[in-house]
Amino acid sequence: MPLQFWYVLQESLFDPGVIPVNGENISGSKMVSLEEAQKIREASIIVFQRLLEVVRTKVQYPPDDEWAEWAKDVKDRFRVYRRDVGDTVLYAYYVLRNQMFAYLVELAIMQLSMPGRDSSQWQDLESTLFCLKSISEAVDHKENRYLPRLFGSEVYGMLPVQGSSRLRNTALSLIGSYAEWLKRHPEYIFSALNYLVSGLSDPETSSVSALSFKEVCDTCRESLVNEIDSLINMYMVVGPHIQTREKQRVIESIADVIQALPPEKKMEPLLIIANSFIGNLREAIIHGKQNPSPYREAIIIHLEYLTCCGRGIQPPDDEVIIIDDDDVISKEHILSSSPSPSNLSNALTEITGNVAEIWCQDNEVMECLCKFLNTGIRVTENLLSIPFEVIISLVQISYLRNPFSCWLDTAAQVVTVFGPNSRHGPALRNMLAEITTITIQQYVRNQADMENNPDLVNSYFAILTKFIQKCPLLLYNLPPELFNNIMKFSVVGLSVQERLALKSAITFMGEFVGQHYEDEQLSKGIENIMMTYGMEIMRELISGIGGKLPRSFVVSLSHVLHKITSRYVEASKEWLSILLNQENFPSHHADLATKQHFAKSILGTRSIQKYKEIVTNFSIKCRALGDTAYGYA
Repeated sequence: MPLQFWYVLQESLFDPGVIPVNGENISGSKMVSLEEAQKIREASIIVFQRLLEVVRTKVQYPPDDEWAEWAKDVKDRFRVYRRDVGDTVLYAYYVLRNQMFAYLVELAIMQLSMPGRDSSQWQDLESTLFCLKSISEAVDHKENRYLPRLFGSEVYGMLPVQGSSRLRNTALSLIGSYAEWLKRHPEYIFSALNYLVSGLSDPETSSVSALSFKEVCDTCRESLVNEIDSLINMYMVVGPHIQTREKQRVIESIADVIQALPPEKKMEPLLIIANSFIGNLREAIIHGKQNPSPYREAIIIHLEYLTCCGRGIQPPDDEVIIIDDDDVISKEHILSSSPSPSNLSNALTEITGNVAEIWCQDNEVMECLCKFLNTGIRVTENLLSIPFEVIISLVQISYLRNPFSCWLDTAAQVVTVFGPNSRHGPALRNMLAEITTITIQQYVRNQADMENNPDLVNSYFAILTKFIQKCPLLLYNLPPELFNNIMKFSVVGLSVQERLALKSAITFMGEFVGQHYEDEQLSKGIENIMMTYGMEIMRELISGIGGKLPRSFVVSLSHVLHKITSRYVEASKEWLSILLNQENFPSHHADLATKQHFAKSILGTRSIQKYKEIVTNFSIKCRALGDTAYGYA
């Protein structure tokens, strides 16, 4: 019998159109009576109880010697089967509810307390825990009868911390799956964490243990604030024995809890964790000045640790916070309230500057450094960050040394967070001028350079887009020659064939032509810019629609064209007339009548959906795909 049958049966049992719920009026000759419905439900409980007993045995691993003889594909099929059975157990839970808990928890207690139990005979217990894990998503978080026994001394208090890795991995994973229940029953959290810690230093269980540790700390952070000292002490003991990837998760987990502390209590535990990384980074920097290569790995690892720590102390909503004057004052107050925050900021400033200089030619190291900087920029209270002025200078100097796109991504993050604050305007404008000069005049001077450096083009357009969104006046206040170079660069960007660069160019142009401001002087300035570059922009858009660019970009090109024709109606009429009267533009497959009809149609509709259809049909004709199934696919 296929497993899917049990899903259908369970759904039918709770469908009032099939079996009435108590108290419902019965109508229709096909409906069963309430008495019959009750009998059906009683019988279904017996059936699903038996189902649970059977499938629990079917998901048991075979004895170790037999498992060792299985071929890889057989093992893979068994794992897939276990996953499918897990879904079936969940279906059974919707029928059995507490009866399933009673059976599984009592069974686990019996299996653990069985006299003469051999530690090598772990399969039976593992399958029981597997079933309990399978129903975690449906469990009522208020359940207080069986889960306290599971996470108390009767089950988890008796589970082995050594022995079969498969048994321990299932037990470790089960804890993470019940994080929401633990949040509402905080008295069981720390004992659960103690069990998770036992698996962190074992390579066979560390990955699952770290994932569950992260899940519990993230979900239960408010309940763990009073245990922060114990968490820190635990980390100091086991931290040196944890593998790198798992250690990153543990660091972020503890930082999750630090985030929930009151501001005045965050610094001390944060310093304890961060200082170990800072010390190792300083040591690697000292040796790396003479010979960078052997120490790059240590730099990458410890920058990742700092990044995880910074990510953990962010608010759980993970939103970028715009910095205003009150935020700046608040952070300055934190930094001045004691020497520790200021010392930490100075240490990070020193480290980031040295790393950026010594490993300036190593793209991977620079990406790790920028990732750390980006994390610190995001949040006002993030004490693992460096001052705005230092970041601005670091970005400009580092990008001048080597034009890695990660520095442009960091610059875009700076604009996102600090752009709306006018006090940072001059520094941001100077940064944009410097980055633009380096990008356009040195590295991406023409269309061929654009297609050879798509990552730079993508990140550069991302910065321009952020300026349009957050602080457009800074863009327009650039020296006229520099701004004109940006516009020419943007127009050329609409014709590149490299997809990443093209997509970012279209995104920027869509933001640019779609601007609308109440300020009359600003609006007039933008209109003047469009009168200068509008026809060239339209030329590239229609050329791309007509076949120069891949069909997958037609919709996004049509959105930009729609913004132009709806905002600059009279100018668009003139531009369309000039462009479409050119022979073979945008394609020799479109005659003059077709082009005139296209212009009239897009100027005459206000529906965006209709506009897109008109542009799409015109593109199909220009590409001579009208008589093909592919054309209308």
